[in-house]
Amino acid sequence: MNVRIEDLEWVKLPATTRAELLMAGVPFPTETTEERRCRVKASLDLLDDGDLQALADVTADTLAKKRVDGTGPRPVRVLRSVFYHVDDVREWVLRHRDSLVEKKGQRK
Repeated sequence: MNVRIEDLEWVKLPATTRAELLMAGVPFPTETTEERRCRVKASLDLLDDGDLQALADVTADTLAKKRVDGTGPRPVRVLRSVFYHVDDVREWVLRHRDSLVEKKGQRK
């Protein structure tokens, strides 16, 4: 097992201090690129295609088509990655609520 001194020092910090450092953008010493990406996404309130596919139960192709024709949530492009701000996703979901569900709720 390959343990670095920085990792041991990090572990000695109180949990609240580690949490504050992570929220401030200081990465855990052995944080992977994917973990860093997830942390940054969360701190900026962003979702990626995988998150939106799971939320809306749609395929990557469907999301791509919605981006092209403008019927999906507004994308945020960072280099080659596509993200969606949670406020834009929330607005998109509310705009596309099933009208039948709303009508059923209004019946007496």
